[in-house]
Amino acid sequence: MSFQRKTSVLLLSLLVTALALTACSGGATLSQAQAATAAAATVEAMFPTATAAPLIITATPAPTEMTVATATQLPAAPTATAASANAAVRINFASGATFGIAQGNLQPGASQTFVLNGSKGQPFIISVNALNNDLYFSVTGKNGTVLLPAASRLSSWETELPTSQDYLVQVFAGTTDENFTLSVEMPSRISFASGAVSATVKGATVSGYQVSYVLNARKDQTMTVTLNVPVNSAALTVYGYTDGQPYQRSVTGSTTFSMKLPSTQDYIVQVVPNASAVVQYSLTVVVK
Repeated sequence: MSFQRKTSVLLLSLLVTALALTACSGGATLSQAQAATAAAATVEAMFPTATAAPLIITATPAPTEMTVATATQLPAAPTATAASANAAVRINFASGATFGIAQGNLQPGASQTFVLNGSKGQPFIISVNALNNDLYFSVTGKNGTVLLPAASRLSSWETELPTSQDYLVQVFAGTTDENFTLSVEMPSRISFASGAVSATVKGATVSGYQVSYVLNARKDQTMTVTLNVPVNSAALTVYGYTDGQPYQRSVTGSTTFSMKLPSTQDYIVQVVPNASAVVQYSLTVVVK
């Protein structure tokens, strides 16, 4: 099955809620009701889509190489990890990956805890998928802070991580024996040096999975994105992180994007490979 088909099947069963990131002055937290309303739009935006610490790229006149963070990262490809109801399972990212999945099985009423590392201010998008769609999860910081209580019974959720630490994701089973897939996306943040208007990153679509970046831009600025790849090997998806609005989908096959931005928010830019291919790429973003 092709990467696009696999990802489409996964995303059709996921409901992703959104939490906004604000520019310059800090983040504002959406209520669960607001996040649920934004979820549908976010799913529409994410056609076939971590470093545990964000990759910070400082813009310079010359291209800047993307460097892999030293923190633990999520695997880019599925791993057949047998999830027991007792032992916690640490999720690790492959170098350069921003998306990955882990798989397991739960008996009725059981739960499984996963542990992964994240950094302050990093977007954290997580979903659990099962045939009967009756699984849900909670998210708790190692310091005891509850980000998402189990009582919310959500199977999809996203937020901006409040601190740099390990986070515990506990998946709860429903009334039947379930095989499940836990997916995590942690886009790498692109930041611009003072006075700079552009940045270039280089990388590869690890194991044929898409690579996601996030950057903040203001209303009425013009954002231009150029993806340099071999012909017909990859394309761009661009959507608003807060509003979930798709501004370009990879299905168009386009490797360029430019528009006057409608609002101040974070924007997600995804490099989506064709046919699960491993593609070397260079991505340049200009905002002015």
